[in-house]
Amino acid sequence: VAYLKLAELFRQSKKYGRALKVVEKGLQNAEVKDRLRLVQAYVYFDQKNYREADRICRHVLGKLAFNGKAHSLMGIIKAATGDVDRADIYLHSARKLNPDNLMVASHLFQFLMTQNRMKDAEDLLMSLLAEFPEHPKIYRIFAQYYRQMGDMDQAISCFEKALELAPDDASLHMDLGFALILAGKLERGYQEYELRLKRNGKKGLNKEVPHWDGIASLMGKTVVVY
Repeated sequence: VAYLKLAELFRQSKKYGRALKVVEKGLQNAEVKDRLRLVQAYVYFDQKNYREADRICRHVLGKLAFNGKAHSLMGIIKAATGDVDRADIYLHSARKLNPDNLMVASHLFQFLMTQNRMKDAEDLLMSLLAEFPEHPKIYRIFAQYYRQMGDMDQAISCFEKALELAPDDASLHMDLGFALILAGKLERGYQEYELRLKRNGKKGLNKEVPHWDGIASLMGKTVVVY
């Protein structure tokens, strides 16, 4: 179990090489072998190695046929490779198999949004809100929905609600900052970016960032336009 938690931690931190090393070490443990394989498949998916992710996920599904996370992964693999019909089947079966898992629900939501099935996406969100009324991820998903719909005021309100529930989440501060900037609320948006850096233990933004002279290359640079 320790190998499983450590591998997932490294994956979520995008330390993919270390995650794969932990998986390899833990594969001798029969109790968690198949679940470690699933983490391994997720790592390959994150790295956009869809063929290897698909191969490993198929193996896992052969062992864990009713694992909602495995169905969900296969669904997003199929979506990423253009097999929309099978993606729909896998993602909906994942939701039925694992209705309490927000990651599984989030994968289905993102798929529905990319397919422009807004009514289905909204119905899913309302059911999630009823099931998890105080979970910050629900409000984050709502915010993403409203942002894609172009309703920035509602998106900002949802990000703010999520931050009330998880005030130290650096990525939420970043998302709120981006939404505020898109809504034209530049000063507060930049403040949220500052909070994101502080939550990550980094120094604040450099106040002396030079203006572009119109000549220097912008390749690899972060540009703020206002």
